[in-house]
Amino acid sequence: MSKIDTPTKKFMNDNNNAADIINFMLYDGKQIIDPDELVSVDPTMIFTNDKENRDSDDDTQRIRDVYKKLAMCKSDGERIYAMIGIENQTKVHYAMPVRCAVYDALSYLKQVEYTANMN
Repeated sequence: MSKIDTPTKKFMNDNNNAADIINFMLYDGKQIIDPDELVSVDPTMIFTNDKENRDSDDDTQRIRDVYKKLAMCKSDGERIYAMIGIENQTKVHYAMPVRCAVYDALSYLKQVEYTANMN
């Protein structure tokens, strides 16, 4: 982790700060997401290319800045579940959408493998 990332990662790991920013960005500041509904998740994404040798050097690993799980109860009693990945930037980096897409793809792969192992 570079020193420039440390303060923003600490700031965004705080559920109160994360909820405020998410509410501002998605709901124009209306307090929809409660900080108590956010749970930190391990931000490490690992893809093992060699299924026979799990300790292979042929692994792909990516680490998000902040990764949160949201389980929110709506007013009608229904629940919403979401995974929220946060990447902090101090300057424009045009490859960031691709980087985030890789994080999302690795996260989906992890979910598929988890589901497959349940059966």
